[in-house]
Amino acid sequence: MSVHPGELDAASGRILGLVNTAQTTATGAGQALAQMAGAAGLPDLAGLLAQVSDAATKSMLDTAALLGFVGQNLKQTASDYDKTEQSNATTITRAGGPR
Repeated sequence: MSVHPGELDAASGRILGLVNTAQTTATGAGQALAQMAGAAGLPDLAGLLAQVSDAATKSMLDTAALLGFVGQNLKQTASDYDKTEQSNATTITRAGGPR
């Protein structure tokens, strides 16, 4: 198995970029559904749209939190692998090179 810290770090950046997208989507979708609920004019429909708005917003914010967790862990993993590789290279050099 081969691990490439640079690729892990790049992936973490892309995933962390999705956090803002998910948060923005949650806010926009929630606002749109809330406006529909207000404009519906039918109490049952308005109530249903409000419930959907709350559920959609929560789901997207949960997704954003999950993406943030995964992105941060990828970033930390990349850093850990990089430090380990540097430490191994230093140890091998001090020991007189590979045998």
